[in-house]
Amino acid sequence: MNTIENPALPALSYPRKMLLSCIALAALTACGGGQQDDPATSRLASEEFVASASEQGPAASILEGLAEQYPNGQLPKEKAAQAALDLTQSPAVLTYTADEEKSVIQLAEEVSEWVANATRKVLGQKLGTTPLYRPVVRFRTPSGYFYSVSPAEIDAIASQNPTWVREGTAMYGSSQTNWGLSPVYRLRNNVTGSYIYTISEAEKQNIVDNLSATFTLEGPAWYSSKSPGTGFKPVYRFRNILNGSYLWTGSETEKDAIVATYSSVYTLEGVAFHTPISAPNEVFVEMPMKLNDGILGDKPKIQRQGDGTLVVAYGDSPAGAGMVYDVKGQNERAARDIFVKTCKPTATKTCDLFADWSAPINVSNSALMASTGTFDWKGTLGAPSTYPGDIDKPNIKTSGPVITLTWVSKYCPDGDPSTVAVEPSVQRAVRYLERDDRVIPFSCAWTSYSTTKGASWSPARQLSSGERDAIQDASSGSISTDTTSASYNKGQIVFSWQEDPQGLKLGESDGPGDGASGANVNGGTDVWYSYATVDLTQPAPAPGSAYNTAYYNLHPSQRMTDNWTGQYGINGTVNYIYDGSGANVAENSIEKGQAGAARPNIGIVGSTAIVAYEETKGSNGLDDGKFVRYHAFPYNTDLSTYAGKAGCIISDPAKNARRVRFLTQSPADAGTGGIQIGIFWKEGSYDKGGPSDIRVRRGMGGLQPANMVPAVDANCVTSDYATAIGLPSAKGDNISSKAPTATTANLTDDTEANYTENALAHRGVLRGEDMWIGYNYTGDLVKLWAGLDNYNFWIRRFNKTTGWDNPKNVTNITNKGINVREPRIFGTPKSNQTSCPTGNPTDATTTNPADCQNPNVVYLAWGTQTNVSPYDPEGGQDLGEFITVSRDSAASFAPVVKLSAVQGVYWGDQESAYESQNVTNPDGSRFYSVWNQKALATGETQVEYVSGNVLVP
Repeated sequence: MNTIENPALPALSYPRKMLLSCIALAALTACGGGQQDDPATSRLASEEFVASASEQGPAASILEGLAEQYPNGQLPKEKAAQAALDLTQSPAVLTYTADEEKSVIQLAEEVSEWVANATRKVLGQKLGTTPLYRPVVRFRTPSGYFYSVSPAEIDAIASQNPTWVREGTAMYGSSQTNWGLSPVYRLRNNVTGSYIYTISEAEKQNIVDNLSATFTLEGPAWYSSKSPGTGFKPVYRFRNILNGSYLWTGSETEKDAIVATYSSVYTLEGVAFHTPISAPNEVFVEMPMKLNDGILGDKPKIQRQGDGTLVVAYGDSPAGAGMVYDVKGQNERAARDIFVKTCKPTATKTCDLFADWSAPINVSNSALMASTGTFDWKGTLGAPSTYPGDIDKPNIKTSGPVITLTWVSKYCPDGDPSTVAVEPSVQRAVRYLERDDRVIPFSCAWTSYSTTKGASWSPARQLSSGERDAIQDASSGSISTDTTSASYNKGQIVFSWQEDPQGLKLGESDGPGDGASGANVNGGTDVWYSYATVDLTQPAPAPGSAYNTAYYNLHPSQRMTDNWTGQYGINGTVNYIYDGSGANVAENSIEKGQAGAARPNIGIVGSTAIVAYEETKGSNGLDDGKFVRYHAFPYNTDLSTYAGKAGCIISDPAKNARRVRFLTQSPADAGTGGIQIGIFWKEGSYDKGGPSDIRVRRGMGGLQPANMVPAVDANCVTSDYATAIGLPSAKGDNISSKAPTATTANLTDDTEANYTENALAHRGVLRGEDMWIGYNYTGDLVKLWAGLDNYNFWIRRFNKTTGWDNPKNVTNITNKGINVREPRIFGTPKSNQTSCPTGNPTDATTTNPADCQNPNVVYLAWGTQTNVSPYDPEGGQDLGEFITVSRDSAASFAPVVKLSAVQGVYWGDQESAYESQNVTNPDGSRFYSVWNQKALATGETQVEYVSGNVLVP
């Protein structure tokens, strides 16, 4: 793939001296004069242009043209302001220096394309897409070879220069700068009429400085990559030793033929630059827009329903919300609720306009509520009071026609959600000495569901009591969508979360990160579980009975794990747990234990529930690491008598394992003996950020521990530390060891085979016989911390028949000051049974080919962040979001494009984007994304939304 370098900051003020041409564009009503020479080689004449308040500059001219295209001939003030800002930030339109002269034809094309994009931004309409990558056409001229990516220039040469022979496409080049691409400069030899094309800034500048009497710089001809990468090939440069002209070729066959046959004429000078092997797929992104209504939009999630309806859930602060203390953010802010918006793209509605989206639905309705107890939440800063019902973040899943939302909230009015009546609150709180002695209430888990594609929601239902601090909530569903099955529209939803009896702990690692996220736990922290049976063929429930009918029957929550062993007490000598009256909770009523479970993930395949999590080893201080434990059981199991409460240890018991994730698919999708689950985690000998690798097991032909490959020991279900530490299970496949040079031989590497490297942020997609797993990787943590290395995202594919491919670097960020952050890998959903019943887009029964699944499409999206020392108390600064796509099972990827408009402080932008969530339609031709955006000056956050599509050559 391409590489990225540190670009120059764009000028944000109008230049006093510009090079413009008089171009007949409907949207450009005034322009400077120019003189056109030979179309093949013409350049702009210099002209003085002084921008002042009394004179009309090019920005004003373009704005007039935009206004003419608006329905009433007037741009709304906010649209005009945004367009004006975009204009000033577009050097390709408004600024050229003497060293960047361009032909009238080239400038006309660029301005035309920019105006179309600017118009689309202002009107919110899609005016069409123009490929970035175009064929670079080669002409043989009397004096050498000429190359052009400009269709207009190519046509002009063909019609006006009969002695120039068009030889066809020599390579592919981008018509615009893009992720890591660099300009290939064109210089004309005024004596011979031949040309030089160079990507080297040093060579270009040397010619300009020392050979200006002979050569004229004509500016960038196109953009290519300085470095090799996936999907790119070298372009070779030959020098004609007889007349001093040059030839460039991307063909290995032609290169070899010249070397073998014409060595007396041409000398191979080496690789000039790198170009795509073939015309690449390209990703086009619409103009992002703010989706939430308030100023505290947070943690958006997006789902796509089978009919194409988009459902976005996010946090935001409703009017009148009281103030709360954000333990992780270490600041006071207004309480948030969970809101949902929906939009269904149609022929007349793109969902790219704010007005296309529904009004927000407040699903949680707790921010304006308050705790029944009184807590000293301001600590040393104020008096005790009730605490608003703030939420943490939404988690949303879709299973057939059922959408499930879960979250945790500080509003916990029911002391026993397992009963029909609302019992007196038992909500507790924990004092944080490190946070100004504040006493912060525990959270409890909640849920709501929709069977109307997000248009309406059930009343929020409390799942836990608040007697223990809940976090890390999740859900999964298995609802049949097979219209021919007796189980159609029937199935089950499963839920999990963790509860810490002594309150969420702060982090213990050095550097940034404030903890209270559920990773650092007290002994006795358990995973809790609930499930609901669903039968949508039954009558819809009456108001007030959304959870206890045959339509949707939610069962009481159960403790799934065995970390609380009946003991009571506190860790240490000081009791920091309080009740709603402000008194210490009696120590003999506070649960405790040796081990603690954290960060559970849940899934369900058919009727089998799957839960995996990390857990401290319960070793009485002998080992500070964690196990990864795994459960697979019938969803309706009575967990009070469940024999497998300990869970199977699937990680190396001698190592520290954490952040387990898994991917599942049905037996039908997996095929006979196929991959029904891929489970992977981070593992190493150290904790708190030390070197680690990504380990993987696969459930082949089933979901039980006995189906795992590499195999786990049959006695893996144990809570006894001495037994656990001696388990002789085979190690999971090590897919990140020595990533730049890895082969299948490295799958058995111990983490310490390369003790300087580190892998994290692992993600994956499972489709049929293929599984793709990616991760962030740095080859040397010490160099990383010194700014001499960085994190890039690598991907590795497993195929049931061929096994593991070698890892490949997809992001290829060469700037060591930038890390990949929060990567996302996502595939296509199943075919729509109505519009693509056979799954074949060419079948006669298919009415919409875009609704037919293409399992070979894999998208990657990621954020970027400044690379700083792990001891920096502020941590890295978020920058911008990016995206790319593969349509050939990750064999190659499209050129990377910006997903977010903002790019962060590294480029002088005072807004940053982070943590995207993404979905695509079944054939992978269109995608939809949301993310967080933050104004650095004010701290205000918003939910950004954008759509995009893929152009296939």
